[in-house]
Amino acid sequence: MDNRELLELFTERLDEFAKHKGYIEKAQAQAGRFSESVIERVVTDNTEKCVTLGAEVLPMVVEVNDAIAQLVVSGEEIRTNVASSQLALEELELRSAIGELDDSSFSEQSTEVRKVVETADAKLSAIQEQLGSFQAELTRWEALSDMPGIVAAETASAGEVAVVEEESVPLVLDEDGAPHIDEAELVEADDTADDANGSADEAEVVVDEELEA
Repeated sequence: MDNRELLELFTERLDEFAKHKGYIEKAQAQAGRFSESVIERVVTDNTEKCVTLGAEVLPMVVEVNDAIAQLVVSGEEIRTNVASSQLALEELELRSAIGELDDSSFSEQSTEVRKVVETADAKLSAIQEQLGSFQAELTRWEALSDMPGIVAAETASAGEVAVVEEESVPLVLDEDGAPHIDEAELVEADDTADDANGSADEAEVVVDEELEA
């Protein structure tokens, strides 16, 4: 299922859910005009339908969040390609300016590079449009699912995508260019490992004593 189909199906399920939730609220607003048992029956019937629909929606919430994450990655890839293409184009322009490339060669080599840059805006706009649609529907689901019997999915709320950046550790080199190893850190790591092994040995002794007892 592509993103368009996923969005259409997700929206369709939310519309159906919203319809039955609306029936519940309207029935409850009729208190005093109809008997309590009749209202309760209507409310129960539509609540059951909401629960059934909710069970269908929850897996889709996960799919929507996955789609959002992939769209974000795609957008970053496009921006990276544009930056690389701009540098490549600048290099070609320099080679043309100094006479290394004639007009024909420059035109031929720069055509594909220019395409990447020129089509980037359209691709990014399409991605932003899809992201906005997905996020809007997730926000709607958060509001709709706030009712008894409906459990919200444990995924990014309202389409928020958490970007986790790994902390980069700089490589320190010695004067001869070899990687520098901090002996103090190695000693500390060995001590930590020894402590862990010691704790494991102590645990084994306790277990043996309990078994003998």
